[in-house]
Amino acid sequence: MLRLRRRCVLPQGALRAAGLGIVAIIGVAAVTAALFSPMFTVQEIRVQRSDPRIDFEQVQNAIGSIYGRHLLLLTSSDVEAPLREVIPDLRTVTVRKRYPQTLWLRLTLDPIIARMEILEPDGSKPIVPDEPGPVADLLSSRGMYLVYTPAQMGSGAALPTVEVTDWGARPSPWSIIVDEHFLAAMQQAETLLAQRFGQIVRRRTIFLRAREFHLTVDKISLWFDIRSPVDEQLARYRNFLDALGPSAAARYIDLRIRGKVVYR
Repeated sequence: MLRLRRRCVLPQGALRAAGLGIVAIIGVAAVTAALFSPMFTVQEIRVQRSDPRIDFEQVQNAIGSIYGRHLLLLTSSDVEAPLREVIPDLRTVTVRKRYPQTLWLRLTLDPIIARMEILEPDGSKPIVPDEPGPVADLLSSRGMYLVYTPAQMGSGAALPTVEVTDWGARPSPWSIIVDEHFLAAMQQAETLLAQRFGQIVRRRTIFLRAREFHLTVDKISLWFDIRSPVDEQLARYRNFLDALGPSAAARYIDLRIRGKVVYR
């Protein structure tokens, strides 16, 4: 007797869909397990310090609440926001996740560009610092007034000194006292004086309310502001030297006024 058997042949597309469905189910299960597994929570935070001013204890206290958080769900802003609250001069934060339980951080701070000496509002004499102990008043590249101990900043011997005066309210540490545009103009003026005139700046004074700066070269104070380009003010200086010579002024040369130069 001949027996016939019926075979059920599934279409190729159905087989593929079934395979994808199984893979999807396995993937969802794996992700769900990972999300709820204590294996992927933060148990260790490693900090790469790029600057001696970075305080490890301060960093750990700022982000201590991150311990136990799920590494998969942690974002860079979750780390950066609390750090910026306690480190005002924080420049960049690089966050790397090292699975299963380690968070790796690299922090950089705003560069220090000068030591700062705060004078009385009339520029007469330095004022006594508010901060107790041996600290240094410093100026960052963003124009922030910083306060650090010598151990944190190193010797600082190579840093230039900037005097700050003409203030309404005394500058407070960790606040922006001048903007980057102002600092760029002052640096440009100092660089061009050396390049074009062969003159080295011996003294730098910032007038906060007037938003001007004075640079002393060869015992003569050159007065600049940021209302006109530095190049334009130096062109007035060149015209003054060509017309009257360097010995014409004994105290100062005011380069701020368009169309003329005032000197004494």
